[in-house]
Amino acid sequence: MDQCKTLYYDYCKTYDVEPNETILGEIQKVSNGDNNPTKSFNLSSLSIPEAQFVVLGKLFTHDCLFTSIHLNDCNLTSEALQAFLHGLVKNTTCRTLELKGNSIHGAGTEALAQVLRRNQTLQK
Repeated sequence: MDQCKTLYYDYCKTYDVEPNETILGEIQKVSNGDNNPTKSFNLSSLSIPEAQFVVLGKLFTHDCLFTSIHLNDCNLTSEALQAFLHGLVKNTTCRTLELKGNSIHGAGTEALAQVLRRNQTLQK
């Protein structure tokens, strides 16, 4: 998991984005095994800047041990969702993706459909 943390910092630097402490905390939870047996990455109900989802999209092209991702009620823009989902297409460890309450439409819907068609690991 230290590799994922290093990748996160590298992508933040590449995209000139300040590392987010909440995201680092989620990465660290899985790294430490801190009562997180499902290897869950949960940003639900948090307001995360769109630029962070570009970084997360790049991060999740790598298999970073997360088996479930929860982004419920994050008010994701279509652009943020597209950037994130672009990376998830190649991910082979995530089995569950939750996006409830994000008013997904337009390009975001198309990006989600593409992930569901191409990612054979996602189960729900």
